[in-house]
Amino acid sequence: MKPYNEYILVELQEVEEKTTGGIIVTGASKDSMILEATIEALGPNVSGGLKVGLKVGIGKYAGVRLETTNKKKALIKSDEVLVTY
Repeated sequence: MKPYNEYILVELQEVEEKTTGGIIVTGASKDSMILEATIEALGPNVSGGLKVGLKVGIGKYAGVRLETTNKKKALIKSDEVLVTY
């Protein structure tokens, strides 16, 4: 998929129910309003230092959700990126 204009295709990261240290994540932590995602493709008009492979935080309800080959993705506008990692 190749996004147009200022759109970005991101793969949403699954929320782990148990941390590597064995701590079980409660419902409140899993329902965070910011989702972690990885940029997979950029439209031609995207600027601001965003690039493929960068981890970003987006709003829980940002963009349009897609599901392909058991992977959850979203098509968002570049200004919906809240934070980069």
